[in-house]
Amino acid sequence: MTIRNRPLIPLFFALLCVAGAIYGLVGERRTLFYSETANFTELDSPKQLPAVELDPGRMYTLNIRYAVPMPVNGAMDLGAAVVNSDGEELLELEDSYWREAGVWHDSGESGSWDEQNAHTQFNFRVPEAGTYRPQLTLFSARDVRAAAFTVQLLSSQPRSVGSWPFMLGMLIFIGIAVYVARGRTKVTRKLLEKMGPGSQLKLRGELLTVTDVREHREPGEQAGYELRLHNHRGEEHFIAIESYEEEYTDSEGEEHTRDHRYMLRWLELSPDELSSIEQQAHNQRWVRVRNTTLSLDRNNSGTGSLTTHYEGEAYHSTYKAWVYLPSPIPRIHASGALILEHVLYEERGEHEWSLMEILTWKDVEITALKPRA
Repeated sequence: MTIRNRPLIPLFFALLCVAGAIYGLVGERRTLFYSETANFTELDSPKQLPAVELDPGRMYTLNIRYAVPMPVNGAMDLGAAVVNSDGEELLELEDSYWREAGVWHDSGESGSWDEQNAHTQFNFRVPEAGTYRPQLTLFSARDVRAAAFTVQLLSSQPRSVGSWPFMLGMLIFIGIAVYVARGRTKVTRKLLEKMGPGSQLKLRGELLTVTDVREHREPGEQAGYELRLHNHRGEEHFIAIESYEEEYTDSEGEEHTRDHRYMLRWLELSPDELSSIEQQAHNQRWVRVRNTTLSLDRNNSGTGSLTTHYEGEAYHSTYKAWVYLPSPIPRIHASGALILEHVLYEERGEHEWSLMEILTWKDVEITALKPRA
């Protein structure tokens, strides 16, 4: 499983939870096992239908439907109940059956409407196994040809586990998937920090091989890494792991700092670009390069000492650095954002300009990892 596909694992389990939630929500398919017709010739006379055996472990649905088309302007009031063998009403309800139709007119427009209610349905369970009867009572009837109703009972088995545990699991796994997805750049960066010579990666589809790694560290700071790589044509590429500090003020007005640890790719500056950058940096606190404005960041600029480890040897140097960053400081997911550094190595009197772009997990695919000794 590659880094880019890791979020698919929790997403797969989230989908399983969705299926489980649906499974627990709908229960088994309802089965029709009882169908009778109730005909009324007089009002307020309860009519009990044939008895049926019911089980407390199952869910039942009582369906009542007017058996013939409801006439326009017809209306009835119907009562329904489920009665046990002792004649006690287990549950009862009342519903109105009606149909209305007409024509509407509004602002020169007109049309017709036809609305009705000719169906009642409710779910119930019985407290104990036994014989039960549906019971209907017609309370009133107006403008109807016949008072005939179809009465049906349907049965289903409730799931032993409801849907809420699956819904909770779905939310948890979606949260994990989001966390894993957002952490792919950090995972890729940590693997780069471990890479040694002979490791291979694809940088935006181009296969590169690590030839050497340099580790450098300032006192009290995280180590930085510089990887030198070659493609199959022998062309050099450089990838670095560096940290930059950001100062910010929270909602309560208190000042804090946080580190942004980037994967960076060195970009080659043309002579014209280098000349333009040097001229701009000499006269102002910002430079514009490759259609991007970068401002001098005092917090990450200044003097320092650096220890570089390479092939078992340690090299010490002092430097003065000027760092130019976008505003605001980009997050580690800002693929393609530029960072410019101007470093003066004081012992040698050498100036070095470095233009770098931020890489994310989308840009780097590690194909072979050989840890450093």
